[in-house]
Amino acid sequence: MAYIDEATFYRWKSEKKEFCESIKKAQDDRLKFFTAEAKKSLIKKIQGYTVQEKKTVYIDDKDKKPKIKEQTITDKYFQPDTAAIIFTLCNTDPENWKNKQLNEVKGKIKVGKELEDEIYE
Repeated sequence: MAYIDEATFYRWKSEKKEFCESIKKAQDDRLKFFTAEAKKSLIKKIQGYTVQEKKTVYIDDKDKKPKIKEQTITDKYFQPDTAAIIFTLCNTDPENWKNKQLNEVKGKIKVGKELEDEIYE
């Protein structure tokens, strides 16, 4: 594989349209991949998931080479993640799931010679 130095990279990027477009396409493809992976991970966190853990115990045989003595596979379940669920609901159904604070200031203001209640949001 051939390598170019940093100065050549930036010069080609500014001078060669096809090279620059290839870089932009690669960056877009990378972002699409990351987005797809993030969605898959979020779905797993929302639903909960199971992974298999494999444990292998070795012993040395007479030639001092490792030999499998025992192998166990267990299923490990991860509960749905509350924070992931809240994040998803707040972003996909904001009318019913809002993540905001309501700040009110109550006080009395003088209107003419009388005091009246006033609420500021």
